[in-house]
Amino acid sequence: MTVWAAEQYGEQKNKGILKVGKLADLVILERDPLQVAPNAIKDINVVETIKEGVTIYPQPAAGLRPITAAPTLRAAAGRLTSFGGINRLNGSVALVRDQVVIGDLASTRMAGPPELMALEERVAGTLRTVNRFHVRGSRL
Repeated sequence: MTVWAAEQYGEQKNKGILKVGKLADLVILERDPLQVAPNAIKDINVVETIKEGVTIYPQPAAGLRPITAAPTLRAAAGRLTSFGGINRLNGSVALVRDQVVIGDLASTRMAGPPELMALEERVAGTLRTVNRFHVRGSRL
């Protein structure tokens, strides 16, 4: 499953399989989702999230590098991807003159620092309302 997600985001050179030299993020859950009833999966809590070798949830202990992020947004070949520091959003996009049509957005569901989670929610909420765009210099 990770191979296809990496390909979907155009990151198969660095991600997708467990291999030395590739990036692997890890989420530790309190229970095995394969051992609970399907309707109970949503109730499983995240114990820890490790991103690029650093625990980002729960909050890193003093001395570890802080997590900072500026959301990225890329639209190419009919696909829209966004990364806010913890999770990735993905959906379809069509640009017609100055009109934007964004399809339903899918997101990874990793936990992280509350301020980054809130930032990602704001980015996702904003993307759901976009229907036009303007470019002025290097600003979208």
